[in-house]
Amino acid sequence: MKKILNFRPCLFCALPLCFGLSLWGSINFSDFSPALVLFFCITFFLMLVPINQKRLLSLLVILPVFTGLGVGLMELAFINYGKGAPSGEYVVTATVQQVSERQGYSIAVLKGLSFDGEAQAGKCRVMLPADTVVAGDLIVFQGPLEKKDPFEHSAYAKNDFASDIRYTGTSREVITTAKSSDLLLRLNGHLYEVLYEHMEPDEASLCYALLSGNLGAMEEGLHETVRKGGIAHIFAVSGMHIGVLFSAAMLILKKLGRYAWVPSLVLSFLYCGFCGMTISSLRSLVMCGVFGASRSMGRKSDDLESLSFAAIVLLLFAPAQWYSAGFQLTFAACLGLSLFAGSFSRLLQPLHLPKFLVETLASTLGAQIVTAPILMASFGYLSVMGTLLNLILVPLSSLFFFCSLIMSGLALMLPFAADFLLAFPEALFSLLILLLSFSEWTLVLSGFAIGAGAILWLFYCGYLSTRLQMRRLFRAVAAVLGCALFAVVLLFENIVFSGCRLIVYEEEESAALLIQTREENVLVIDGDVSLSECEEFLDRNFGGELSAVVGLSADALNTAAFLNATEIHLPYYAETGFHETQVLFGKRFSYGELSFYCSAESLVLVTEGVAVEIALDKEAGNADFFIGAGSGGLKFLLEDGIIKEL
Repeated sequence: MKKILNFRPCLFCALPLCFGLSLWGSINFSDFSPALVLFFCITFFLMLVPINQKRLLSLLVILPVFTGLGVGLMELAFINYGKGAPSGEYVVTATVQQVSERQGYSIAVLKGLSFDGEAQAGKCRVMLPADTVVAGDLIVFQGPLEKKDPFEHSAYAKNDFASDIRYTGTSREVITTAKSSDLLLRLNGHLYEVLYEHMEPDEASLCYALLSGNLGAMEEGLHETVRKGGIAHIFAVSGMHIGVLFSAAMLILKKLGRYAWVPSLVLSFLYCGFCGMTISSLRSLVMCGVFGASRSMGRKSDDLESLSFAAIVLLLFAPAQWYSAGFQLTFAACLGLSLFAGSFSRLLQPLHLPKFLVETLASTLGAQIVTAPILMASFGYLSVMGTLLNLILVPLSSLFFFCSLIMSGLALMLPFAADFLLAFPEALFSLLILLLSFSEWTLVLSGFAIGAGAILWLFYCGYLSTRLQMRRLFRAVAAVLGCALFAVVLLFENIVFSGCRLIVYEEEESAALLIQTREENVLVIDGDVSLSECEEFLDRNFGGELSAVVGLSADALNTAAFLNATEIHLPYYAETGFHETQVLFGKRFSYGELSFYCSAESLVLVTEGVAVEIALDKEAGNADFFIGAGSGGLKFLLEDGIIKEL
């Protein structure tokens, strides 16, 4: 029997390791997906074909060992994440690792934590007054901190777990005591100050993002354009940045012969440290190391094997990164390049396009075909104009990066000439801003959930890759069936055929609940939930017009007014000042099959013959819904799901 997949030891080890990590998460996060298990089972079968002694023995050893290793590493990561001081008020001493600017305040990620003089592991995300700190500052503040729970019903709980952010808090007053002993972190902060001192704010934010990977300093409108234009990957320190730096160093040090890759890799490692050791930069660093080592030994490196090796190395040291959107996207993009770029290049050859255009288009399509479902699942949208914008900017990104790196480095060493040295990169980024403002690049597809469809999409797209050696007819039939099944899954994920579907958003003091039936779509909001949070939540789950927005507090009224809803309902009367938006008041109200009653403590929903007490606060033991929780006590605990008549 013809082999379907060439034997690659690292790939054969990486897949069961990822399966073990996913298995732990599906059990502990209560998000078990049959599609995910099916994906790995069929993949393992393809690895086994043709069945021979070598492959069979390899899988019998590799499969249980690396699956068990993945489960064990994730459990250990969770145990370590749970350690630390409980929630409370502390005097905090910490080092600023990264800062993102918002309207009127800053969000800083802190490391090297000390609470009341006692060292603590992990990191802290804290809201601070605007423009008070930069990366590398050693700060002191006093305030309440909340210990994070990776299992809490939060929109960003898994990402915080992956980033080892164990605490969140707010402080209105900060004391900056000194600079950190971390020279690379201090250099990062100094670069930020120099760029903003000698360049216009928007140009400085783009330059800083390109060099450091931190998009948080951008003005919100520009940040939104970059994200929804599908070009945020250009500013995430990854293959392009590390590859350009590594290749330039190899060229300069070519007199060292086959050992030139060693100092080049060290230089790249220092740059990764400057960028905060982001997962995308480390992935690129490992792959460059594999490439350099293979070349020095006279061997040809295999991109799929190098990618698998990088995944193993990073997941062994940081298994929680499996749940990081950054980890998923950087590896998915590289996987797409490996699997599909060659196929797309061959398909485009008959068009007789310029070679650089064919390579750019093939690379862009190859990366996007794999990252698309991850972007949809993580951020709730897909960029419509991303491919076109990438065709323009990807070929220029290396020039932008190399020019910015050289000129910024010289500006740091020669501060008296910074205005002159930074004039050229400032002009380049001015042209980029002009391009971004020239057209509406933020057109996106949103408002639908992808769910298990992401796994099906990735799996059946694999049949399009020539890396799987199968007959064309079988490949075509499998791809068509996969697309049909993907469409069916999307249909059931986004249309309610029976019952009442409940979807929750919670993040710190913000909460929202989407209630869907065949006819009605009602959004309930409570707490300090912002318009952007509501819009992001709806982008992931619903794209039509809401029947109503129910605000459980007066603070929710201003947010509700800007949502696409027929009417707004408040349980208690409040002055609104609205002329065009219809606002209704009352403790009892109904929308189709949905009946609501608002008490002093909570909102009760009656549908399908079931009474549901909606508790969107933390004091409810992290429960979202209490079914039948009246005088008879708690009968059922329901999180996201569908209520049906019993």
